[in-house]
Amino acid sequence: MSDDKPKEGAPQQQTISVEIMAQLLNLTPRHVQRLASQNHIPKVGRGRYELVPTVQAYCKYLQELVAARGSNELVNEQQRLARERADKIARENQVARGELIPRTDVVAGVQEAMAHCRARLLSIPTKAAPLLSPMSRPLEIKEKLTELIHDGLDELSRTRGVPLSEDAGRAGDGGVHHRGAESLGAAAQTDGERVG
Repeated sequence: MSDDKPKEGAPQQQTISVEIMAQLLNLTPRHVQRLASQNHIPKVGRGRYELVPTVQAYCKYLQELVAARGSNELVNEQQRLARERADKIARENQVARGELIPRTDVVAGVQEAMAHCRARLLSIPTKAAPLLSPMSRPLEIKEKLTELIHDGLDELSRTRGVPLSEDAGRAGDGGVHHRGAESLGAAAQTDGERVG
């Protein structure tokens, strides 16, 4: 008498080959065998699998994979959020120490510096005309123009942005703002005349 016959009262278990099981699970036979060797699905004999327990075990395996992936994604998202918070606090600290200034202040400062430079350069002909009119020698004119240009460059080199006081400069983003436009034109004049 064969052992394959079901016993009286026991439910009949249907076994199928690895090839058929692979087709049912939409896997390769090699993948099915690997899942069995890793104890993710049960195997009843060499290349034989019980249909219902194997399908149930494979579904459970997939559910565990999805749960683990979701857990990993949650951990990754929490780590990303923690990094973002740390970066934000680091930026706020750099602003408070004066190591960083807001982009709008930088843009305003650069624009004001360019406007100041333009005004200073455009003022040279007005200043130079009365000084150069009595001169007739080119070398003397060149020296006077060079002197005026150096005066202008010297003035521009002393133009600096000045940070506001802590209590007056606090903004909604927690940083100390710096004067851009209003401070760049405040450099001392070399000859007492206002530029522009």
